[in-house]
Amino acid sequence: MNILAIMGGHGVFYKDEPLRELDAALGQQGFQLIYPKNSEDLLKLIEHNPRISGVIFDWDAHNSLQLCGDINQLNEHLPLYAFINTHSQMDVSINEMRMALHFFEYALNAADDIALHIRQYTDDYLDHITPPLTKALFTYVKEGKYTFCTPGHMGGTAFQKSPVGCLFYDFFGANTLKSDVSISVTELGSLLDHTGPHLEAEEYIARTFGAEQSYMVTNGTSTSNKIVGMYAAPSGSTVLIDRNCHKSLTHLLMMSDLVPIWLKPTRNALGILGAFRSVNLPEPALSRKLRPHRVRPGRCMR
Repeated sequence: MNILAIMGGHGVFYKDEPLRELDAALGQQGFQLIYPKNSEDLLKLIEHNPRISGVIFDWDAHNSLQLCGDINQLNEHLPLYAFINTHSQMDVSINEMRMALHFFEYALNAADDIALHIRQYTDDYLDHITPPLTKALFTYVKEGKYTFCTPGHMGGTAFQKSPVGCLFYDFFGANTLKSDVSISVTELGSLLDHTGPHLEAEEYIARTFGAEQSYMVTNGTSTSNKIVGMYAAPSGSTVLIDRNCHKSLTHLLMMSDLVPIWLKPTRNALGILGAFRSVNLPEPALSRKLRPHRVRPGRCMR
């Protein structure tokens, strides 16, 4: 993620020389630098390369507010660094000030300080876009801790005790195995009592999707379907369900002792099953299906 796009001052010496110094200073900070040809090239680069972590440009050499707005449409959090001189004219509205826009002056021997600030702003940007549980997991792995609980491979070290284990370790990589940890790692909070980074992650998910509350579960969508189904249909209920439903719902039927009323799906000329016909949904049609079970129309599951 340490990639910066730089658009210079078009051959003006007093601007080019500070940029050459900055190029060297940013290289020492671990940044990879790329130089787009023009604004259009820059925007295409940002659109297709999410690893870009900032843009450096000359405020006077481009239609700066328009360029900032276009970049902001692609990534509203991307840091922007504008170089100005003492005669630069700025008319920045409140909306533009909400952008991650930082200003520097062209000056010799200032590159190290500017590069340090860009490193700090880049770290803030990466910290801001990283979800809470992911951030906690990254920190845990970076600290190089080992856990004396499940799984027992000790961050992947156990795999490196045999030739085939080394192949496995090299295939998945060090970080994957170091982040393969148990629920008992306190630094990551608890999925069982919803505390710490797990709680922060659930609140983050709820905000993202506009939900009142969210829960993280293990075992994927199939288990999530069963959890939702058990809440929606108490044990012994009669439910309307698509004959073409996912197997997780058939597991739910057995686990909760539910009585299914099957809705027949459509089938095209290739034999591919689709949705069930809407004629099955009006109340008279549902009543006919439910009459043998002596229940009133209830919930419908896909």
